[in-house]
Amino acid sequence: MADLKEHFPLSHFDELPIHQSNEPVRLVGSTDPRAFERYWFTAQDDEGKYFIVAGIGTYANLGTVDAYAMIIQDGKQTTVRVHRLMNQERTDLRAGPIGFKLIEPFREWRLTLGENAQEFSFDLRWLDTKRAVFQRVGDFNIPGVVDFRLLHNWCGYETFGRIEGSVTLKGKTFEVRSASTRGSRARQC
Repeated sequence: MADLKEHFPLSHFDELPIHQSNEPVRLVGSTDPRAFERYWFTAQDDEGKYFIVAGIGTYANLGTVDAYAMIIQDGKQTTVRVHRLMNQERTDLRAGPIGFKLIEPFREWRLTLGENAQEFSFDLRWLDTKRAVFQRVGDFNIPGVVDFRLLHNWCGYETFGRIEGSVTLKGKTFEVRSASTRGSRARQC
């Protein structure tokens, strides 16, 4: 298990979509009714043969979840997008064929994309290689600020990692090797 003090003020719960505010679980937050939890992951091999992006967002006050997975290979983009109603299990990070599973906080995730009409699927293991760094978007002119009123007090973290597993696209499967595939991941709330 990761050292829980390592990422303060983040806790291992901050890897999950369970927030009641847009602050880390350990901190008292606001009552913003537009709360969301979003994750995105990227993976690119060192030679630029492919670029993969996958993400999921949970919107508790709207009762919805949306997810996407995309690959760019040989100059062509293939995308899968899905949407579902949120169930009572807020940590359910699946939508249609797309799934995200936290294996170990701030260390490892498993990303899966099952069968779909775009003939694009994967089973990937995301391994963090850099400490997650917490960031808060403050009071300055950004999207979400109107007439100098802060409408969204966004926060989150970003980290970097190595990815391994397999990808299938249009009937062709290739291995993703952690030695030659790197990416970034982020979480916003």
